[in-house]
Amino acid sequence: MSASAILRKAFPLIPTHGFTRTCIAEASALSDTAITALFGRDEEAERVLVNTWLTEGVQSISGGAEPPTSSAPPPAAFHAQLKDSLGRRLKYNEPVLKHLPDAFAMLGTQTPVIPYDPRPAFEHAFRIADEALHISGDTSLGPQWYARRTAVALAYSAAELHQIQSPDTAAGFLSRLLDDAKELEVAVGSVGEFAGFAYDGWKGIIKAQGVLH
Repeated sequence: MSASAILRKAFPLIPTHGFTRTCIAEASALSDTAITALFGRDEEAERVLVNTWLTEGVQSISGGAEPPTSSAPPPAAFHAQLKDSLGRRLKYNEPVLKHLPDAFAMLGTQTPVIPYDPRPAFEHAFRIADEALHISGDTSLGPQWYARRTAVALAYSAAELHQIQSPDTAAGFLSRLLDDAKELEVAVGSVGEFAGFAYDGWKGIIKAQGVLH
């Protein structure tokens, strides 16, 4: 069995064991020594599990849909597909929702030099935005391509933070954010603005879990 297959076999146990070495061990009957050899020591293996789960989450966005074959879909169809795609990604979180703060704490606190690094949160949301826009038929180019993805990433990240606090209202919250962003590419001025939002939001959630002080 490949390393990636071992990690995917652990996914159904994440709701019970979290993103932990125990989860990997329980799924494949591996010793701690074997887990270290395959995935790294201590939290290194847990980070690999988190990242593999996040990659699988990006793939869940399409729901089997293919990007439109036309040059650009009608605006209404584009926004409907975008909402559906991002909604599917929020739904992917649901079984492991209580473990997400710990997962993002591991990704954002990999070095003692930086108390909390917002870049993993940005990269996570940007990958989701890129895939959702691709599936929805986005045809933007140049600066608009980056600005639109940053805006959608901000909307998704806000909804994901909201989901941790209020799971039942997250989908509606995301829908309202996307409705309010009539021109998605002007919703955010810069990556730095997003980084500040991600830093404050995830740091607050993680601190509430007792990971940061």
